[in-house]
Amino acid sequence: MNQRKIFEFFFYIVPQLTVVDSKNNQSQNVCMPNSFFVKFGNNIKNLRLKKGLSQEALGFDTGISGAFVGMIERAEKDISLSKVYKLAKALDVSIKDLF
Repeated sequence: MNQRKIFEFFFYIVPQLTVVDSKNNQSQNVCMPNSFFVKFGNNIKNLRLKKGLSQEALGFDTGISGAFVGMIERAEKDISLSKVYKLAKALDVSIKDLF
């Protein structure tokens, strides 16, 4: 995978990302628009409801609190890739289905 494709992949997967230019050894933060978080949160909520899970049950399955699941669904929190992976696994979908 070339560097541009890797950047494009992570730009859509990671809400806030520090990109390092290896030639100049400089870093730059890349921030996602709020609409990204809203869409992601709505997708989590719709998939959770489709499986008949409460926020607390999904939180239990992923090792995070139900309150934190609610904050993700309301686009109030940014989450790590490990939590994205855990959510996808608990909802029995691929990571790309969350986006």
